[in-house]
Amino acid sequence: MIINTIYFKHYKRWYDVFLKDEEQVAYISRLTELKAKIETQIKKKEFIEINGYANLFATRETTATPNNYLKIAKIVAAVIVFFVLSIVIGAIVIFFKHKYGLDQETLKFVTLVSTVMVVLIVLAFYKNKDEEFSEIIGRLVKLFVK
Repeated sequence: MIINTIYFKHYKRWYDVFLKDEEQVAYISRLTELKAKIETQIKKKEFIEINGYANLFATRETTATPNNYLKIAKIVAAVIVFFVLSIVIGAIVIFFKHKYGLDQETLKFVTLVSTVMVVLIVLAFYKNKDEEFSEIIGRLVKLFVK
């Protein structure tokens, strides 16, 4: 059915990327309600008018929820924290280079370790879940232990 394709293969797939799990459940429920309403109305008709009705169903809510703004704010904050930490660590590396006269290989190693630390800190800040943070650390350890 055309309605099923539009609602569930187009709209649902599109919004799955942006909505949290509980929001997805509510969205699917709303799509199902609309589909049922359309099917009920179609059964009563001998023929179906195309492009005949504007504003057939009143809209109840938008997809711009406070949770979406919170996600965007967290992403922006994570990017800012990443850049600030990168600048601070870069300044520390330059300080140690001039104070202790570190060679290029040592500087590369310190920079690599510092970058990994910055990424881990930003991930911990962004994810805000111990389990996911532990999983990320486990993956990094596996990369270096191989």
